[in-house]
Amino acid sequence: MSKKKKETDILFRSSLDDVKDAKFSPDIQGFTVGTEGQLEIEPEWFPGSDDFFCVDHFPSILNCTESEYHKIQAFSNSFGSTLLNEDPWFQKAWTGIEPSRPMILGSAAELYIELLSDCIKDQSFIDLDRMNWKVGKVFEHVVVMPLWEGTGARKNQQAFKKDNEDKLIITEKEFDTIMLMLKSALSNSQFWERLNGTWQTVILWIEDGVPMKAMLDHITQNLLTRNIKTPGDLKTTDVGNPRAFHKKMYDRNYDMQAYHYTVALQSLYPDEKIGNFIWYVLETQDPYGSAVYYADEVVLESGRAKRARAIEIAKQLYKKGELAEFPNYSPDRPKEFTLWDWQINKSLRMEQENEILN
Repeated sequence: MSKKKKETDILFRSSLDDVKDAKFSPDIQGFTVGTEGQLEIEPEWFPGSDDFFCVDHFPSILNCTESEYHKIQAFSNSFGSTLLNEDPWFQKAWTGIEPSRPMILGSAAELYIELLSDCIKDQSFIDLDRMNWKVGKVFEHVVVMPLWEGTGARKNQQAFKKDNEDKLIITEKEFDTIMLMLKSALSNSQFWERLNGTWQTVILWIEDGVPMKAMLDHITQNLLTRNIKTPGDLKTTDVGNPRAFHKKMYDRNYDMQAYHYTVALQSLYPDEKIGNFIWYVLETQDPYGSAVYYADEVVLESGRAKRARAIEIAKQLYKKGELAEFPNYSPDRPKEFTLWDWQINKSLRMEQENEILN
């Protein structure tokens, strides 16, 4: 009797002929909406301090701020991405990330973009110079720190930060950068044809026994999307051209984000088709380019596979009951090291230089 053929590890074939329509539904593999009694991981296990069961039913939309969202105990895209990136140092998913200057700039820029889009939508926008930025979410969550010089400058800065510790503090130079980014965005009509929907939608749901959460930057539903709900995310980056962003999309797990957010929206509307996930990209430095990119079926399949792995890691860690104090980078056996072809060839070329010198 011949042995049963071993399953291959190939999860997706490159031919698009066999790819199903990118419509997610509750009965696809790995996506099941559950209830509190079906949990495989308790919410208290996840980082945060706020109760996941703060709504009456699942799935549900929750009205909260970004800081409140981060406190909710549930599996998020950033949590899963950290599990993948830091494997086996899983503790990093609980320690959180100290916001960097680019992250603060990006969060602030998103609020300026949202206010600008609202003004364009209600036809009150005239030009950037006459925009009133001291209203709405910008006024509530962003503050520009004056540039102090001379004696007492440091003391003034420290006092200003203390008085505004609950806000995004940007410098005058960063404010000028955001204005250049907005000017670039205004030159791209694709932004405003789509960024006229709902901003920052928080969705809570239970999937495959795991409490889930997502905060979608934007959801478009208009004639351009054929009235199909289309999720999107604003990305600020140093270089946003297609080649650079394509690499970042994979390396930084934006494909997993696209799938996670798409599933979140599909959980609310299981009988509707969800549009292709969109990234609205703005560069934070010269030449301050802009772009609108969307995820195709292959990107979503890649994101699905990554996310499935992250969820399984979470389940295994939960079953284990504790996290290792120190990471073991070679848990099974000594790990063999080799080099890429370009690396060994570079070394061999160094040796060849000896022959030239002699």
